[in-house]
Amino acid sequence: MKGGYLIKEGIRSVWQHRLMSLASVAVLTCCLMLIGIASLFYVNINSIMQYIEGQNEMVVYVLDDADQAQQDAIQEAIAQNENIASYEYVDKTEALEEVKSQFGENADLLAGYEEDNPFPASYRIQLKDLALLDQTVSSLESLPGIEKINAPTNVADTLLSLQKVVTTVCAVFIAILVCVSLLIISNTIRITVFSRRREINIMKYVGATNWFIRVPFLVEGMAIGLIAALIAFGLIFAGYSQLSRLLVGSDISFIVSTAESIIPFSQMWFYVLGGFILGGMGTGALGSLTSMQKHLEV
Repeated sequence: MKGGYLIKEGIRSVWQHRLMSLASVAVLTCCLMLIGIASLFYVNINSIMQYIEGQNEMVVYVLDDADQAQQDAIQEAIAQNENIASYEYVDKTEALEEVKSQFGENADLLAGYEEDNPFPASYRIQLKDLALLDQTVSSLESLPGIEKINAPTNVADTLLSLQKVVTTVCAVFIAILVCVSLLIISNTIRITVFSRRREINIMKYVGATNWFIRVPFLVEGMAIGLIAALIAFGLIFAGYSQLSRLLVGSDISFIVSTAESIIPFSQMWFYVLGGFILGGMGTGALGSLTSMQKHLEV
């Protein structure tokens, strides 16, 4: 009974002090949105990086005079390598046909190469993790029957460096935003508590326990956090959906192909909403508790 009364008082206080509540909701909504944007940017950058990684393949060229046993050993080593996501075998005839298709109208220049085909058979390999590129190359290049291996080493180094920079910047940015959010919300709620310090002092003098006084403020802070979380989620959802439509509808082919690697919001909404609710309510509760502490020391 007492618990229900305290919860009702906390919710009623949100409306009773609606101007300060509105200010707290607005500040917390902005902070949650900034943190949400930074987090979504981070996960999508990682997804785009993985997409770009998938466009860079490693090619293993097989010697023309490699016997069947050597060819079988090469294929088995590729199939059993844990860092290889997929591979495709291209024989000499297919390799020649691909080169002809690249020549287009000038394909006649390659006439006569069918009987003396200079293009080697190869395995075109997609890797799971570019960070293990050198290790993968080392495990294959010593096999007999391999002529050479073409690997996008420079691309891998560039992508890995860029990924580390993005990860570090996003982590630092999110950490700063979290600290700023706690500071701003704590100060905003402190103003609310200060304006009601007489009410708190009176309750202390008539014998109310600290927790009896805290609970309505705690509920008020959590309610403010919940409202801010729902508003931030709605705005993020609308903005993310609109941006995705704009990217997919772009006239630039690279942007369209990259947009396909952007994670659909339908796959993330539960985590975004849950994070906002926990972050909003947690920040509101923590701000309420820390802001009223000195007013309880009567």
